[in-house]
Amino acid sequence: MSYTKNTYTNLLISFPPRPIKSEEDLEKVQNIVDKLLDKEKRTEEEEDYLYLHRNID
Repeated sequence: MSYTKNTYTNLLISFPPRPIKSEEDLEKVQNIVDKLLDKEKRTEEEEDYLYLHRNID
C-alpha cells in the first residue's frame, strides 16, 4: 500500500479516529465523512479513512 502526498496522515490529523462521545464529535466526523462520500472519485487513502470510521463504535 503506497500513499501519496501524506493524504492519509492529513485525514487522520484532521479528525483522529476515536470513539464518538458527544454530539460535537459526531458532527465533526460526519462532516468529514460526508465530504468524502460526496466526492465522485475517492483516493485509496480516502477509502481507507472511511473504512476506519465505519468500524469505530
